Amino acid sequence: MNLCIKLYPAKLFMSLFVCLVLIGCSSEEEDKQATGMSAEETSEFVEEVIDEMSENGELDFAAEPDVEFKLNKNGLPEFLKLLEENKEVQVSYNACPLDIFQKHKSYKDHLSINDSYEDQCANDPAGCLKQCIDERNGVVCHDLAYVLEDNQSEIGDRYGKMMYAQACATGWPLSCTNRGAGIRNALEDDDPFFTRDEAETYMCLNASFEKMCDEKDAWGCYMVGSSHEYGEGREIDEAKAKEYYKRACEVDDESGACSN
Repeated sequence: MNLCIKLYPAKLFMSLFVCLVLIGCSSEEEDKQATGMSAEETSEFVEEVIDEMSENGELDFAAEPDVEFKLNKNGLPEFLKLLEENKEVQVSYNACPLDIFQKHKSYKDHLSINDSYEDQCANDPAGCLKQCIDERNGVVCHDLAYVLEDNQSEIGDRYGKMMYAQACATGWPLSCTNRGAGIRNALEDDDPFFTRDEAETYMCLNASFEKMCDEKDAWGCYMVGSSHEYGEGREIDEAKAKEYYKRACEVDDESGACSN
């Protein structure tokens, strides 16, 4: 009820009634007793109220995307240009995940994998990019990719894909899987793989996912299972699909990858 009042303060009585109808808090008989209107009349009345409130700007169903880590807009165009022009990132972006996995792995190995850099990367993406490249820090690379992906409604999705590729090159299995998933599930015409041969792309993806599964990435195992279930670049094999779905759960039974 408080939500209804917050959303529609200008017409409190009608707002409460609309909310009750929309969320089904009252029965048809109760509605008729309260309003003296039939179900059809109630429906027409609700439509009129919603139309009127929409016209007056009192009702807006359009919501801003839920962004967990909002990018600092200061210097954002310059950062995106820097990312586009970074040769190392572009080489990674153009490559099959399997071919670049651990190519730029740090000698430090970044054992403090529980560190989180999302807030830092949202505030200073250029600083995170420098740290990612100079230190070969896979955690920073991956978290920067996540932040860019989180803000894709504003900047597009190619930048997150670029950074997942770079994080993959530092030896971060989940980033390799994410880059592969972007090719498989969200391939746009500005992606280097858009014009690649489909059969070769599936060979790349399946081999990459299998490697990441071996590296104990639950989503990598899930993606292998999915490729067997739906026959993506291979024959449908339900037994193999179940085997890899099971492996995903064995790797991490709390992951969303453990769903089959």
